[in-house]
Amino acid sequence: MNRRKFHRTLAGAALAAAAGPALSALGAQDASAGEAIKFSVMLWTIFRELPFEERLEKVAQAGYHSLSLVNEFAKWTDSDYQKALNEKKSLGLGIDTLVANSDYAHRPVTLVNPAHREGFLADVRGRLKVAQRLDCPTMIVMSGNNQPGLSHAAQHESVVEGLKRAADIVKGKNVPLLLENIDLEENPH
Repeated sequence: MNRRKFHRTLAGAALAAAAGPALSALGAQDASAGEAIKFSVMLWTIFRELPFEERLEKVAQAGYHSLSLVNEFAKWTDSDYQKALNEKKSLGLGIDTLVANSDYAHRPVTLVNPAHREGFLADVRGRLKVAQRLDCPTMIVMSGNNQPGLSHAAQHESVVEGLKRAADIVKGKNVPLLLENIDLEENPH
């Protein structure tokens, strides 16, 4: 899918999400699966100026059923976790994914560079605890940008090795890892 098609699809999804409550009232069904359509949103992309609980209310009002988190919980206290869990439960929302290695702004945590591996694995360990605490069933890992000075083969090998080691961390924890694929049109790096 190219960027143009992605944005058209995204616009269509936004319209569908806005109509979500109406669709829910009509019992919208996915004809191919015979199941109700479920909508999810990356929370960092919307209502960024509002407190977390208000953002959840807006998400539920828009007809979404679930959300994905990146760093929203980075400074939460035990009380904040409990408030978030109570609010999502009261609104009937789920948290379907969170990003395992998202702190690019502060330190390198990429899969493509073997020198970043320990930081990446530390993030996976830390985010696994958050995922379990928030009843989140999956974590997204991102490969990171091309690394100047490292061959494509070396970067590929680093991704494979990093994923194997991350898989060992989550093994038996019932929180699978999803590798996010970003195309060169969206991010040329």
